[in-house]
Amino acid sequence: MFRVGTNPRIDVGYDSCVCDIIDNLERGDWALRTWKLWFSEKRLTMRPSFRALFVVFILATPAATLAQLINGRLVSSFSTWERFDTVGSSTRLLRAYQSILIDAAQASWSLHTHFQAAGTFENLNQLAEGGVDYRFYYVYGRLKEIGDMLDLSIGRQPFYAGVGHGTLDGGLANLRLAENRIRIIMYGGANVPDDFRLKGWGVLRENYTIGGQILTTALTEARFGVSYFNRRRERAPYWALRPDSLFNPLSTYVAPGAMSEEYLGFDASYQVSKFSAYARFDHDLPNKRPQRAQVGFRFGFRDDMVFSGELIHWAPRIPSNSFFAVFNPATVNEFELGIDHSVFRAAGVFVRGAYVAYLGEESFRYTAGFTSQYVGATYRGTTGYAGELNSFTIQGAYPFLDGMLVPSAVISHATYRSSSEDGRQNVFTIALGAVVRPLKIVSMDAQVQWLRNPVYGRDVRLFGKINYWFAERL
Repeated sequence: MFRVGTNPRIDVGYDSCVCDIIDNLERGDWALRTWKLWFSEKRLTMRPSFRALFVVFILATPAATLAQLINGRLVSSFSTWERFDTVGSSTRLLRAYQSILIDAAQASWSLHTHFQAAGTFENLNQLAEGGVDYRFYYVYGRLKEIGDMLDLSIGRQPFYAGVGHGTLDGGLANLRLAENRIRIIMYGGANVPDDFRLKGWGVLRENYTIGGQILTTALTEARFGVSYFNRRRERAPYWALRPDSLFNPLSTYVAPGAMSEEYLGFDASYQVSKFSAYARFDHDLPNKRPQRAQVGFRFGFRDDMVFSGELIHWAPRIPSNSFFAVFNPATVNEFELGIDHSVFRAAGVFVRGAYVAYLGEESFRYTAGFTSQYVGATYRGTTGYAGELNSFTIQGAYPFLDGMLVPSAVISHATYRSSSEDGRQNVFTIALGAVVRPLKIVSMDAQVQWLRNPVYGRDVRLFGKINYWFAERL
């Protein structure tokens, strides 16, 4: 196998990943042979940031040379703010991001990638300690319609299947039976590292995710599902001081057990005419208690009026063997009712109120607002255990030049206090921005925010983003 580990300036993790990709993809492709020669003979000293980008291009090359359609998006964005280290001393920071999203498809095959690099600059010109972060949010290939009944995906990919959701490095299968009235989703693989890099997985038997879901629409206007989720994550060992039998401090090597989560879920939905209902139940298997129970409905009383309601009982999802597992987590019960009314074709009003019950305490949450095509306004408030909050927000946007220029503005004011004994605090925010689309494939976003609160007399932040879309049929 081709290796480039002889050069001390090369990061072994990235180089091994790149070389493994080159060796295992289609060996006969002329583009891959060119990439391999270029990497081995011409760029042995390239910087880690370039090597990370190189992985993305290597993944996309074989699909691009064979695909009928390749499309993607390049997103460059940044945000700036001022950090006060001490009184009278501050540092201006800029956080910059570069995202690359590429999809390539050929018949039933497709490749999907999302890579991001990010770095923080102090005083807008000096890279902060820690350097550049690299994240591979997903890199996976998919083969659809195997036998007109199975879709199979391999690689780093997101999954959403009832009680289970997240990202894993492994496989996902979607099987359709009985004329698509029964669907079976199965997934399994290694846990994704916390920093979303392509290394640092750990031992698979202690760092894995498996699960699945069975859905059926055999009954008219109804859907039922059963799901299962099991995740195990290894915890790093460490040294700590512990008392011996005489209560003298003793340096002890601690090897904690792996954190584990295991849930069984049921969900159902029903819709007929203007009425729809939804129910869900998640059970925490290791702790033998309900983690979430939810029932909701929507009813169209008239063509211009909809009533809704929801009842939720939930507890925090705490893995076994974690630090927080030693505490007894309190459950929360919420009951919310709402009404949405269309005043005329492009505008409407809504009102919602919720009762929230904690362990021996209670709170009330209410929301009212107006929405239209270009302007919206919302009032929110809470009372009781959650504190007292009253906020009002108005926002609007209007397109000019056939949508080439869309300026926007947001004004918000809020007052709050943690309890009736505390004094009220005020927060005032203004945000002005615009979206510019000089071409269909290019858009530029910018927004400046001004904030005043008890902590900051004034705080100004700037956000910017450039999007570039491309699509090519080969």
